[in-house]
Amino acid sequence: MTQRYFAEPYRFIGPEESTWFIDLFRHITPYYYPWALNLKRWSFPGLEHLKESYQKNAGILLCSNHQSGMDPLLLGKLAEASGRWIHFIASHHLFKEGEIIGEVIRRLGGYSIFRDGPDLMSVKKTIELLREGKRAVLVFPEGTYFKQNDRIGPFLEGTGLILRKALQKATRPIVIHLIAVKYWFLEDPMPSLRLKWSRLEKEWGLLDASLEDDLTRLEAILSKGIVRLLGKEAKTCLQPGRLGSGDFDTALGQMVAKHFEVKPISDGDTKGPTWSVIRKLRQGLIKDLVRTAGFPKEEEAIQEKLSMLLKWENVTSLSMGYVREKPTVERIWETFARLEEALTDCESTFPVPVEVVLSVSKGIDLSPKARPLDLDPQKEEFGSRLREKMQAHLDSITMKSPVVL
Repeated sequence: MTQRYFAEPYRFIGPEESTWFIDLFRHITPYYYPWALNLKRWSFPGLEHLKESYQKNAGILLCSNHQSGMDPLLLGKLAEASGRWIHFIASHHLFKEGEIIGEVIRRLGGYSIFRDGPDLMSVKKTIELLREGKRAVLVFPEGTYFKQNDRIGPFLEGTGLILRKALQKATRPIVIHLIAVKYWFLEDPMPSLRLKWSRLEKEWGLLDASLEDDLTRLEAILSKGIVRLLGKEAKTCLQPGRLGSGDFDTALGQMVAKHFEVKPISDGDTKGPTWSVIRKLRQGLIKDLVRTAGFPKEEEAIQEKLSMLLKWENVTSLSMGYVREKPTVERIWETFARLEEALTDCESTFPVPVEVVLSVSKGIDLSPKARPLDLDPQKEEFGSRLREKMQAHLDSITMKSPVVL
């Protein structure tokens, strides 16, 4: 499994200011994207809004939904089309996957953030870049990708704090642009998925489901996959037709409560109370992990608990309710791909060619005299209001869904 948590104290990694590496990298992407990512087409509706903010010499924060690990690369294509490169925030564990990977991220304009605790250096750097206004700064308020490409996941704290601080003594307008990233399949992915399902059904000893409809097969595979991830006690929440319901979240919450001796979790959706408790538990364990440096047995025990929590967090994204609500091929693939990633710890690649739409909203000027009444970074509800606006912007793209099975 890819290591995500480390005993040594976190150290901030700043971005490369020079753009020579990006200028070189952009000549590779027209060949790399179709070959490695199966990405054939991309478009940038609303790009003129971003160019307009550049003309106003504004400090620009790009707030994007996050569906895939490739999102930052594709937003780099948006930056190329706008005529100005961007900086972006990336989880610190990505910089530690290897010297080459970390250096590539840094030279592409990325800098680190510690997602599971306060990171004043990262916040300070973001504020500095916004006040300078030379390049836009990209953030993913969800913090990680949820593999649900037409829903905005829960937000981590931080975006409001960054904007409040950046607006203090700002000498230029501070503007937010909402970015809606949406992938569409250009070919039917179901034949490829059915082949994978048949192999798994044989490997896992499931009944021959070749004559079943696709949603029934997917639910059976998810149920079996979740048991493999979480153990036999997960069967209590896998009653037919209820996978991903509030009962599922409650049962998973009871497992968290049992293993970590926390208060049982009540009803909620698949990324509600349980997701929040898992994140808080992880933050506490990461602090404990730092204190175990030099004590291998203690460190190993905490790493095992963190690995368990990561599996549980991934499970909160596995919802048949999400698929049955709107059974598009995109939702079917996203849900299975999330299971596949949880089982293999590798990001799933698109099985057939795709196109991506990266839609840019009009700029939202957050200057005190210009900001919308319902989007004030000084107010507690700022995060929820921003999330609502991002969802509405994403909906405007998602509504163009070509086919529902």
